[in-house]
Amino acid sequence: MLWVSLKVIVLLVASGTLLGFFGRWNWLFDILSHFRVQYLLILITSGIILALGGQISTGLIAFIFGLVNLYTIAPLFIREERSRNQENSYRFLQANILQINQSYSKVMELIHTFEPDFILLIETNHRWDRALDEIRSLYPYENVALREDNYGLSLFSRIPFAEAEVITIGEKPLPTLVVKLQLDGAYLTMIGTHPPPPKGKQNANFRNMHLKELSSFVRSIEGKVILCGDLNITRWSPFFQEFLKESDLKDSAMGFGYQPTWPTDLPIFLIPIDHCLVSTGISVINRRIGPKIGSDHYPIIFEFSEKERQEAKEGLNAHSHIRI
Repeated sequence: MLWVSLKVIVLLVASGTLLGFFGRWNWLFDILSHFRVQYLLILITSGIILALGGQISTGLIAFIFGLVNLYTIAPLFIREERSRNQENSYRFLQANILQINQSYSKVMELIHTFEPDFILLIETNHRWDRALDEIRSLYPYENVALREDNYGLSLFSRIPFAEAEVITIGEKPLPTLVVKLQLDGAYLTMIGTHPPPPKGKQNANFRNMHLKELSSFVRSIEGKVILCGDLNITRWSPFFQEFLKESDLKDSAMGFGYQPTWPTDLPIFLIPIDHCLVSTGISVINRRIGPKIGSDHYPIIFEFSEKERQEAKEGLNAHSHIRI
């Protein structure tokens, strides 16, 4: 009975592994693409048990499909060479706070602990806006779009905005925050967004169209871009890969390992649907997942700097050293 059960599990998980690559065909197949880490753990564990029990052929199949999932996950652990010079670096905090959440003190503690330069809060409404009054002395610059339907957004900054606007994206349509500011003599555009979750075919299409329109908007921006938000999609979805390609943005998670963010109350199903994406020229110095804040999402904290300026400064320092 054990071997039959394990073989059925391997068959189901191997099927999910394959169908996840065909997310464009069906929104349910796209849902299956998000659980690569879970598939890997189940297949490798089942493969070991089957092999030890003499079920070599089925165990081998489990290992092969496990390796397929490992291949999709491995890039998260491959670090690019980064500048060691952390001068002129900035910290960005993003958190889907969950609109019904009333753990205001946990969110405030998060902000005071990490002392970010920029804060993007998702699912903010008028009640949360009042609770955030205490941080406005530290973050006097803000761009907000408050809503009572889980699509509110608030962006706070220590640094003044050169421009700030709220645009609508997608067929819903939903707000997206856009601010332009000057860092170290160069302009940088920050974008905060929250497309719909893929709860059914229609909402999945709404999310995909949101990302499609957003990629075109990002490509129209001159200069560097940072885009953050609860995108309700993981990096293994073909729609996310298309978004990265069309927007010419990079995933800040690359090189920092697996950092799942949702759902906090079901750890076995944790997947990374919250993202911070950066354009070429932005160096991600560090990235981590924050503590629980009463939400069903974990926050993301990442540090960045302008890559070209770091490299230029390091080159100048190296040249000076040679001359000495």
